[in-house]
Amino acid sequence: MPLFAPTMSTEKDALLAQLEHSIQNARDVFFELDIDQLRAKPIASSELTLGWLLLHMGEVVDGWGKRAASGPVDPFAGMTAAGAMREADAATAIGEGETAADLLRRFDEYTAAGLRAFASADIDAEVAVPDAPWFPEDMESFNVRWTFHHVLEELHRHSGHADILREAVDGAQMYELRSRAEDIDMSYIEKWFAAHADELYAG
Repeated sequence: MPLFAPTMSTEKDALLAQLEHSIQNARDVFFELDIDQLRAKPIASSELTLGWLLLHMGEVVDGWGKRAASGPVDPFAGMTAAGAMREADAATAIGEGETAADLLRRFDEYTAAGLRAFASADIDAEVAVPDAPWFPEDMESFNVRWTFHHVLEELHRHSGHADILREAVDGAQMYELRSRAEDIDMSYIEKWFAAHADELYAG
């Protein structure tokens, strides 16, 4: 099923499969873009760029993977919220001489590390709550299961942002990009719509 994550027999395997699938789905949005397109702000009312979104999604997978693998021990202990934001800014900064290939390589490194970390984690293990003002002060811990769902939420939210920005840049849309990026033959979808046009568009 090229457009969907595979069905798995355990909860953790299903979450890992969905995470890997969502990472690939996100990556496909950036297929064949150049660095100028990744730096562009194609929507006048927004500061978002495709390059920032690409690196932010990678950094989210990596950072939360580190938390999941560390269990109740905070891997970022001692780092303030302001310090964490500076680290995130550095992780998403695009160097003057960087190319599109460089940004995709960084995304791949972030997400590969995050996937390895999530794979090593016990799904029921407690995870330390980050020291940040947007987390409730009385919340003592998450569990790894929650971190999976949080990262998937982030990927899906920002993949949607990226879809809109990509279409604004060059008109390319998700099905077309996935087909080209992963060499998936989706002609069967067009054939189905063509065969059922009378039923679908009658009246």
